[in-house]
Amino acid sequence: MQQILSIALILSLFTTFCVVNSSEYGYGNDLALTGFNVLLGSEFTDGTYISGGFFGLIMVLAPIFLIVCNYVKQLANIKKLMLFLAPLAGLIATFIAERVIASGLNVSASASMGYYLYLIISIAMIAVGFLQYQNIPMSKDGVLEYVNKKTEKK
Repeated sequence: MQQILSIALILSLFTTFCVVNSSEYGYGNDLALTGFNVLLGSEFTDGTYISGGFFGLIMVLAPIFLIVCNYVKQLANIKKLMLFLAPLAGLIATFIAERVIASGLNVSASASMGYYLYLIISIAMIAVGFLQYQNIPMSKDGVLEYVNKKTEKK
């Protein structure tokens, strides 16, 4: 499940991440940036350069690290913790990267489809990571049993 969500996160970076209001720089239309543009940066014709920098790198490396965790035996002891923390780091980096782009240009940047896909998938990954960290089966019955057990204690 975690691998499928990680691949979906990487694919969401190919869609439009944010739209920058470039009319403030004299351009007639807005600039659409994909998730990989956030990582690699984008340059206007006047030489102005925008990039999400380090936070864009975290957005790309977090899902890749989760896929690698499944195949590297040395990471097996921290795998459960990383299934929860890596998507959380990617989620936080998503918020910051959009703000870095907007503040770097002193223009407004609005979130787009890729941004919201990344957020939704990251939240799903955090939930799945938490369930796996708590050793809860990834089935409807396993989750219901966990919820019932927690409510009975109160």
